Amino acid sequence: MKVAALYSGLFRWYEGWEENHRKITAFCDEVHYTTWKGKPAPRDKICVRFPEPAIKYAPMHIPEITKRWPRMKKHLFNPAQMWLTKQIIAHQCACNLINADDYDVVIRMRYDVWLGNHDWKSFIDKVAEEKVVISFGGWNNKMDKDKTICEELIVPNEENGGSKMEGQILDFLNMHPGYKMKNAIKLHNERKLAPANLGWQQVLGDPYPETPINYGGGVMLTRYRQKALHHIPGGF
Repeated sequence: MKVAALYSGLFRWYEGWEENHRKITAFCDEVHYTTWKGKPAPRDKICVRFPEPAIKYAPMHIPEITKRWPRMKKHLFNPAQMWLTKQIIAHQCACNLINADDYDVVIRMRYDVWLGNHDWKSFIDKVAEEKVVISFGGWNNKMDKDKTICEELIVPNEENGGSKMEGQILDFLNMHPGYKMKNAIKLHNERKLAPANLGWQQVLGDPYPETPINYGGGVMLTRYRQKALHHIPGGF
């Protein structure tokens, strides 16, 4: 089994981030660091910088997107939609860099998440064996700001509000078979790529028969634990 961890997006420095992330990277054959050109990068790392794409369309104004995800109409004028496709493009660039098809499991890592104490190796093994996408995050602000949420693994359902994640993929951390990360740049160029959870579903979910698995928690945004250097808040 060949496993790669790929960091992408904006680098934000947090005390202890690298040690915390070893809960996953210790099981990886390779760890690669990327960010956008002209942006800060982690010290003492070989970090590849990609040209930052210009987003010249408003994803929430695409009729196909609001038809498929009607509740997203409330975000029609949310400025975050203009940059939340970039996380998907950034990971696609990183996957292209290493030829992700050669890897059984690719793990999309964010610099700004904090990992809980879980059997991360079991998730990696499940992705490799079952060819399934497993993702972690939250589906409301209360979860995002909960300082203990990273120690929980919550299965989405009607009772906890997670049922609204059906047909979406959480975006704090993603594990997937390497071959599944395709078409993000193509969708972007065609002005069809949706932002955040919706776009991950388009790329990692829709083309494949295996149903993606979401867990609430597992990780959390580190900014709710400590202040970061270089951080611009925003999002849905």
